[in-house]
Amino acid sequence: MLRRALLTFALLTVLTAPTFAASRVLDVLESARQAMGGQAWLDAQFIHVRARLERNGTIAERESRETIGGGSFVETTIATGRRSAIGYDGALVWTQDESGDVAILSDDARRAGINDAYRRGRGYWYQGLWRPEISDLGRRQEGGQTFDVVSITPTGGRPFELWFDAATHLVDRHVEKDGRGTSTTKYSDYRKIDGKLLPFRAATSCSDGQQETLQVVSITFEPDIPREVFAPPPQKRDFGLVRGAASPPEPFEFANNHIFIKVKVNGRGPFPFLLDTGGTNIIAPALLHELGVAAPPPMQIGAPGGEADVATIDRLEVAGAFLNRQTFDVVPLDGFIAVEGKPFSGILGYEFFKRFVVRVDYDRALVTLYEPESFAYRGTGVRVPFEILQIIPVVKGEIDGVSGLFQLDSGSRGTLDLTSRFADDHNLIARYKAKLSAITGWGVGGAARSFVVRGKRLAFAGVTLDDPIVCLSTDTRVTFSERNTAGSIGGGLLKRFNIVWDYPHQQIFFEPNHVPATFDRAGLWANAGRGGFEIADVVAGSPAEEAGLKAGDVIVAVDGRSAIREVSLPEFREKLQQAAGTAIDLAVRRSARDQHIALDLRDLF
Repeated sequence: MLRRALLTFALLTVLTAPTFAASRVLDVLESARQAMGGQAWLDAQFIHVRARLERNGTIAERESRETIGGGSFVETTIATGRRSAIGYDGALVWTQDESGDVAILSDDARRAGINDAYRRGRGYWYQGLWRPEISDLGRRQEGGQTFDVVSITPTGGRPFELWFDAATHLVDRHVEKDGRGTSTTKYSDYRKIDGKLLPFRAATSCSDGQQETLQVVSITFEPDIPREVFAPPPQKRDFGLVRGAASPPEPFEFANNHIFIKVKVNGRGPFPFLLDTGGTNIIAPALLHELGVAAPPPMQIGAPGGEADVATIDRLEVAGAFLNRQTFDVVPLDGFIAVEGKPFSGILGYEFFKRFVVRVDYDRALVTLYEPESFAYRGTGVRVPFEILQIIPVVKGEIDGVSGLFQLDSGSRGTLDLTSRFADDHNLIARYKAKLSAITGWGVGGAARSFVVRGKRLAFAGVTLDDPIVCLSTDTRVTFSERNTAGSIGGGLLKRFNIVWDYPHQQIFFEPNHVPATFDRAGLWANAGRGGFEIADVVAGSPAEEAGLKAGDVIVAVDGRSAIREVSLPEFREKLQQAAGTAIDLAVRRSARDQHIALDLRDLF
């Protein structure tokens, strides 16, 4: 009875709250409430929904329990044998991944979760409980229909729009912006359950091309659900150190500004894995085949439709630590290996970093792991608090006085890569008088091109870097143009510090070291290919162009040593970063003919 009385008061509050001066907004919300069941909602406390989800060709089962008015919810999804969950208990927004690992969300991800809770609980009818900011956006016409549009920002959430059909007064859609663009969810197939009208279909489309459709199978109203159902599940302990609170320092190979560490998988190996603060756990199908681990056919990364298939690894051993029953996306790495110029078998990403405190000593090429519970930093480095945006650590900072949110991505070989959107918003190409255009990265979609300039100062949370190399992306693909971040700080700058990554306590320690900052002095991009290094790009006016090199040429030897067989691609790239004035003798194959070309290095800007 007490809860019913509170909800009755909350429903009335929407009609009397002095913060909503625009009577039209009140009329729109009250008309929607009446059209969708009116007083019948006073008897509703919890909703139990079972549905079928189709996302980019993948079919999943989804089940949710939601609190009417109060906003708590828990939702589980089972897709391709993987179970994941998300929930909100009224205070914490949390997720649980396929391995059972639990994360408490913060920053924009938390705001998105609060918005979701608000909509699930029909918070726009219970303003006394939520106290959001609401404004009238007027009437809009689309496809011969008229809509009443309201802007809502729940307390702790972010702005979104609700569109109500002016004829039926039913919720037609909600529109919300995030860092990757705009998502629109349209509701249809309304059916009456216990006197309440609810949509049985929700179709979501995003400006980045992602789409999903939710078709409800059943809806039931439940009188009571224990509060603990909505709380974060207990964190599982599936990792540890072999002995002690810290592991012995483990050597790593540093190539292309990337960290490669040896990992034993199910007692076999070791195999090289890349440490990537900007990625998730990935394993190559070739390694699974070698281990005899059953796995579904791997997803072709970058292919339209579907999600990555997964495999569960019984045990990993790395740097004096172990991890049991870990879930990995199964992704062919052949294309990445051609770009890296060295073989590797997988990636250790967010799932690895969040379980340990990880010290990366770039000076001595060593990794040390610590138990999070007993870790206490005793060094002299600068402490930098950070947030997690999806899976990537981000920090607030500024480049030459322009503020932004920067990803810290050890999986990027770059220096400071700014998104095309951030560069456009602040007119950075003109500001820096940028002229040098080059391929500065290579990923799923192929080459990434940027203007490359020399900045004056990058600063974040007490850490400063003078004269950083800055890449101003000209790529409009989602990865390079998202709204939430200004860009990423990659291995080319991170290597100038010894770094302690403490995900469990959301802090990073930066210790300046003696690793020099270097950059290409040739003006070319090459990948590993058949018989040598295939040149993909030559910068206009660069030493490479002046020497006569062209895109499509294949470098078969470097200073008399065979390309690939005697000189690796990472070693070749290091040679291109040698001191200005260094001469390199290249044997180049063009149109089935070989010739020698002298390449004289110099600074590009």
